[in-house]
Amino acid sequence: MRIPSGVTDQYLYFVALDATDLKTRETGLSSFTVYRSRNGGAAAAYTTPTINETDSSNMPGVYELLLDEDMTLDAGDQSQEVVLHITHAGMAPVTRTFELYRPSVTPGETLTVSSGTGNAAIQSVANNAITAASIAADVTTELQSGLATAAALATVDTVVDAIQAKTDNLPSDPADASVVAGLISTVEGKIDTIDTNVDAILVDTGTTLQAELDGIQADTEDIQAKIGTPAGASIAADIAAIDAGGGATAEEIAEAVWEEPIGDHSGVSGSTAEALNAAGASGDPWATQLPGAYGSGSAGKIIGDNINATISSRASQSSVDDLPTNAELATSQAASDDATLAAIAALNNLSAAQVNAEVDSALSDYDGPTRAELTSDKDEIITQVNTNETKIDALSIPTANENADALLDRASAIETNWTVRKVLRVLFSALGGKLSGAATSTVTVRDIPDTKARITATVDEDGNRTAVTLDGD
Repeated sequence: MRIPSGVTDQYLYFVALDATDLKTRETGLSSFTVYRSRNGGAAAAYTTPTINETDSSNMPGVYELLLDEDMTLDAGDQSQEVVLHITHAGMAPVTRTFELYRPSVTPGETLTVSSGTGNAAIQSVANNAITAASIAADVTTELQSGLATAAALATVDTVVDAIQAKTDNLPSDPADASVVAGLISTVEGKIDTIDTNVDAILVDTGTTLQAELDGIQADTEDIQAKIGTPAGASIAADIAAIDAGGGATAEEIAEAVWEEPIGDHSGVSGSTAEALNAAGASGDPWATQLPGAYGSGSAGKIIGDNINATISSRASQSSVDDLPTNAELATSQAASDDATLAAIAALNNLSAAQVNAEVDSALSDYDGPTRAELTSDKDEIITQVNTNETKIDALSIPTANENADALLDRASAIETNWTVRKVLRVLFSALGGKLSGAATSTVTVRDIPDTKARITATVDEDGNRTAVTLDGD
């Protein structure tokens, strides 16, 4: 656009577009901010910019700026460029330029040439007056030389038709590339989530189920450890043998106890075997040398140290008659008597009768299992073993494919009535299926084998989906 220097009544047009989508035309705006710069000068704000909305109904978003500030060229310049920057909170910024120029002939004035003045070219024009006929001839010649030929116009027509054929296939408002990229990213995220869930299920199948089996095996091994290694072919065979034998009688048990070697049990503290073994090892007390190895304060030490000669050589009748009474002895020897009596009481001089009594007491205390108790324990063990075998036989461990199918076909696993398999089919079609109707209001995406429509979407002129039909079967 070119504006003569000094003119202040011309308007410059611009379009106000939405600052976000850059395509919606904004109407009803006012109070604009305008900056100008002429011929490289610093930016200066318009003091009172005059901007009118041309026609909000017939020309929405079109505004006109009155060019009435800083419209005069600098001295010596014939032309200068001016740049304008227009902003408003409700629209995207607009930048426009125009040219200020100095006219060679002042508008409204008559060019006159006097004889003898001006350069030779002007004198020639004056001497050879320009006629209408000469102008018409020159104009006709110039126009004809610049007009396109019929062949050239035909070529242009062919190219325009080809361009139109291409543009007719484009949608009225194609989707932005970032929107498509966002949808692909969302689909990839959902596939990653499904993959993570499948891995977790496979891991759980391999650990939790195995832990249950390990627990059953541990219980079985614990039962075997408590029962011991079977003497026969199996635990059941041992129990059957006991059942058939009828169990040991009281006489057999007593005989086995009496004939059991004491040395095998004498190491158990406080047991009858320990007491019997100690009594048998003590030997004949009358054959023991005194004081021998008896320690200080023991009866053997006292007797050995003090009765070291015959009694007749030590006491006369008179001395015996002068022996202290029991009361005197009790008074003077109370402490030593008690120690002596305690030492004598500690002597383990068991008689056969005492041993028999101890054995009888031990047999009486022993409460061996009856045949009925043994049979009951046997039946309980067999029942438990059979129960464990039944539980093991009842286990049905699914294969990897069965686990995968169970996950893929789990009802409403993703949304109501939507299994993982159905969702994957729709996602797979969205990523790689054939698409048709992109330039229409109905877009269809086929399944991968191209046997049916997986996705059917109704879209508006902006590409927004208003209705979607999905087929995941």
